[in-house]
Amino acid sequence: MGNFRALGLAPEQIDVVFCTHLHADHVGWNTRLDNGRWVPTFPNARYLFGRVEFEFWRENQPDPDGPILEDSVQPILDAGQAVLVEDRYEIEPGIYLELTAGHTPGHLCLHLQGARHAVLTGDLMHHPIQVWEPQWSSCFCHDRAHSSRTRAAFLQRHCESDALILPTHFGRGAAGRVMPRPGGFRFDFLEAPAAPLT
Repeated sequence: MGNFRALGLAPEQIDVVFCTHLHADHVGWNTRLDNGRWVPTFPNARYLFGRVEFEFWRENQPDPDGPILEDSVQPILDAGQAVLVEDRYEIEPGIYLELTAGHTPGHLCLHLQGARHAVLTGDLMHHPIQVWEPQWSSCFCHDRAHSSRTRAAFLQRHCESDALILPTHFGRGAAGRVMPRPGGFRFDFLEAPAAPLT
């Protein structure tokens, strides 16, 4: 929340919250404790959850990360602020979602299409080595084989395109392009990534 304050933003000003998937590190600021009760952190926002993702976790509790739905998702539903979305859902013209399943069953990427194309990858990739070795999945992937197929197809689709790739876990501010190398792909950073948040 300090980052929001530093930018001069108040939680009440946020009108859309999008969760790529429902792992703890991607839903943790959805809610806050208020007098012992979990309430939406952003009281005027629509919270977008993938329908496939939500239905999977609703049927497959408990999560090893703890009561994620109970404290970070259900309060959003109770407040009437949740919107369950499908693949290719368009938030606004040029801002749309793409199903990139594997890391979780309903994992989504966010596309920003304007003068240029940018893609926020969520947990499609956790480390630059996965661009070189797309078959390597993290220990957090629900279906490692599916995750690697999805990642390889994504890299192929965006290789040498104008798409700016914004990987969530490569480091603060990391952005770059997928480029070819003999036998595969590499990730060319626009600039050296900053150290991860601690």
